[in-house]
Amino acid sequence: MQFQQLLFATVGALMASTGAAAPPPPPPPSGPPGPPGPPGPPAPKGQITHFVSFSFLANQTQADVDDVTRRFLLLKDNCLKNGKPYILSVSGGTNNSPTHRNKGFTHSWINTFASAEDRDYYQFEDPYHLNFEASMVYHLKDAYAFDFLPAKYQTLQQLAAENLVN
Repeated sequence: MQFQQLLFATVGALMASTGAAAPPPPPPPSGPPGPPGPPGPPAPKGQITHFVSFSFLANQTQADVDDVTRRFLLLKDNCLKNGKPYILSVSGGTNNSPTHRNKGFTHSWINTFASAEDRDYYQFEDPYHLNFEASMVYHLKDAYAFDFLPAKYQTLQQLAAENLVN
């Protein structure tokens, strides 16, 4: 529940900074929890590549952008699971494509995780990452994330067969 409250506060603040209306918070749970829902898609097996791009707010200085970059690179050594770093690698850079198709996204990073379980811990439980993510509301206009299994391309039919798409 704490993550959900943090997520709604972050989304609300980000939307407020862009002039959009914030979504209403979810209603509080009533009564005892019901039976668990159907299981989600199976976790992918193998290393997970987590790609993320940032579009910065117009009021950000180069010093602000440099600080976000420095702090992002610190995630590798400061995100701990069972007292040990678990992000296998972090790399990134600024857009230098001559096609101008970056849609305002200027900085991208790639994090590598040993497993979907490690990626999920990073996304939903790691306090260091969650604090970093919450602080981004002051810096980012938008963010985009995409996760995949390296060197494995699947057709839409294969994804549907594995219940990974509708």
